[in-house]
Amino acid sequence: MRMKRRPKIILVFLALVIVVGCIFFALEGTEPSYHGKRLTHWLRDLDDGIPPEQRERAEQAVASIGVKTLPILDRMLNAKESTAERITQRIYSFPFVDPTNFTFSVTSAREKHQRALRGYGVLGSRAIPSLVRALNHDEGWIRDSAASCLGELGGRAVDAVPALIRSVERRRDMSVVRALGKVGSTAKEAVPALTEAMRDGDLHYRVCVADALVRIDPRLKETNPALSEVLTEGENLARRQGIRATPEVLTKKF
Repeated sequence: MRMKRRPKIILVFLALVIVVGCIFFALEGTEPSYHGKRLTHWLRDLDDGIPPEQRERAEQAVASIGVKTLPILDRMLNAKESTAERITQRIYSFPFVDPTNFTFSVTSAREKHQRALRGYGVLGSRAIPSLVRALNHDEGWIRDSAASCLGELGGRAVDAVPALIRSVERRRDMSVVRALGKVGSTAKEAVPALTEAMRDGDLHYRVCVADALVRIDPRLKETNPALSEVLTEGENLARRQGIRATPEVLTKKF
């Protein structure tokens, strides 16, 4: 009986392999390339732990492909656990499959999210619309990463300021506040929302907000007594904790 059942199990296994292969080809679709290598190849070379020279080549490739990468990066950022992932997990659950001898390379949804964000970072200001949309993502770490990417653009992220202000008004989010601070003087329209945010009950958040306000308009430190009071509170807390750092570092410490 066992001998009769084994061919059936093998047939099922082969059928699953074929299905996975078809899914891989279907999902690959057409994507831009650079020097004969597809975009997904270059995005893999942006992963953590990649040698610097290899990463630099990948950054050059993604930057050269330019805005053509955005539709693919947007899909990657919103990727859910794929059918291929689930089928692969199912295949590995079979007792006769030895992972050391039989390997499928399936990119997880989280890996796609991370690669999309790294791709946005390479594209810089060209990715602002995508990063603005990412501020509303369901995943908190993705929202934080998108805000950080916008902050790294400094004054070039001025077009994202309205969206960052809306985020400040909706929720307590230090990443968004820091981003506004890094945008600097071109984010002056955020001053009213940030001033209101200083009413928050969390001291570390208030210090973060106060630091952003000073970065946007240094004169506020002299003209706004509440802001100076918050910064003094932060400095006193830092002194008690034995921290010798700027208010921005203080907010990251906790």
